[in-house]
Amino acid sequence: MKKRIMAACAILAIFCLGFASLEQAMFGPEGNLPIVDSAILFSKQVDPSINGEEIKSKIKKLADEIRPRIENEKSPQKILDTLRECVYERWGFDVQPVEGIRAGTGYYDTLIRMSRESPKAIYENSFLVPVLEKKQGNCLGLTSVYLALAEELKLPLYPVVVPYHIFPRYDDGNVRINIETTAYGANLSDEFYAKISRISKQAIRNGAYLKTLSAKDFFSSYFLALGSIYAGKGLYKKAQTAFQDALRLSPRLALAYSNLAFIYSYYGVSTGWSGAAKSSLAIDPDFLGGYLSLSDAFTREGKYADAISVMKEVVKKHPDIAFTHASLGELYVYEGRFNEAIHSIWQAIRIDNEEPDFYVSLAKVYYFKKDYARAWKYAHRARRLGLKNPDIFYRLMKESQDPKQYPGDEK
Repeated sequence: MKKRIMAACAILAIFCLGFASLEQAMFGPEGNLPIVDSAILFSKQVDPSINGEEIKSKIKKLADEIRPRIENEKSPQKILDTLRECVYERWGFDVQPVEGIRAGTGYYDTLIRMSRESPKAIYENSFLVPVLEKKQGNCLGLTSVYLALAEELKLPLYPVVVPYHIFPRYDDGNVRINIETTAYGANLSDEFYAKISRISKQAIRNGAYLKTLSAKDFFSSYFLALGSIYAGKGLYKKAQTAFQDALRLSPRLALAYSNLAFIYSYYGVSTGWSGAAKSSLAIDPDFLGGYLSLSDAFTREGKYADAISVMKEVVKKHPDIAFTHASLGELYVYEGRFNEAIHSIWQAIRIDNEEPDFYVSLAKVYYFKKDYARAWKYAHRARRLGLKNPDIFYRLMKESQDPKQYPGDEK
C-alpha cells in the first residue's frame, strides 16, 4: 500500500509541476494516467504554446453542465444519452469530414483516404486540445473528449480498439455499452465492429481487439497519431520512436508494427521491416496493414514477385476493397505485365469508379506501353474527378510532345 501511495504521489507531482516530459508521463511510476493532463502533454509536442490550465478549465466547465443532469441517474443508457445530447447537440461537436468519401465508399477504402491526411489535419482532428477548440474530430479526437469528460465526472468509460479505429465503452463491471463517436454517439455491438472491421477470431483471442482497455493503451493511439505527424513532416527517426513507444504501452498493437515496417522500408532508418510486418500479422493474421507493409517492403527491395504474391493474398482475403486491386495492378507494371495490370486496375474501378488515383494508375500503364492516346484519356478522367498531383501530365507532355492535351480537351 505504501508503494502505491508513493507512486501515485510521484505521478501527481509530475503533472502538478507542469514540466513532465512525455517519457516521464507515459513510462514513469506505475499507476493510472490522468487522461486530460496526458492529452495536453501530447498536444504540446505539436504546439508548445498550449495553456494546460485553460484546457482543464474548459473540460471542467463542460462537465459541470452535465453533472446536475446525471448525478442521481441510475440508468447507464440514460447517462450516455445525456452525454451524447450535450456533446453533439448542445455543444455542436461534429465528425471530421474526409475528402473523397462518397455514399457507398467501403470501410477500408475510406481508411485509405484518411491515411493521406496532412500532419496538420491529423493533429487538429486527433488531439484533445484542437478538437476542443474546433469542435470537430475523428474517432481518436472525439473519444478523447468523451474520456476527458468521464474522468471529470468519474464515469466508467474506457477505450476500445479495432483495426484503424478507437471508441469509448461504458463498462461498470455489469453493463457494457459501446459508443461510436463518429456516428454521433450511437451504441453499436461488438458483433458489428467485428464484421465491419473484418476481425479474425484469432485476433480477438489474442486480445488485440474489442477488449476494455486502460489509459496507457489509449495513449498508444496518441503515439500512433504523433508518429504519423512526424512521418508526414519527414521526421522519420522521431516517427520510428513514436511507433516504438506505442508498442511499449500496448505490445499487441498490430498497427504500430505495420507502421514501423513502413518506416523501415520507406526511409531506411533501420533494418527489420520484415520482422515488424510479420509481427503485425502474427497478432492479426487478416490485418490489412500488415500485408500492405510487407508488400511495400518487398517492392522497395526490388522483390516484385514476392510483393505481387503478398498483394494477391490480400485481394483474395479482401476482394471488395478497391485499393487492393489497384495496388496489385501497379505491382504488375514493375514486371512489365501490362495486361494483368490493366485487368486489376479495372477491378478497382468497377468497385469505385470515381476515385481519381485509379485512373492515374491506368494512365501510367498506358504511358509505359507508349499508348499515349489512352494514357491522355484516363489522365483527363482523373483530373475531372479531382486529381491534385499533375505528375502524369508532366510525363505525358514530355513523351508525347502534345502540349495541347494539357490542360487539354475534356472529351
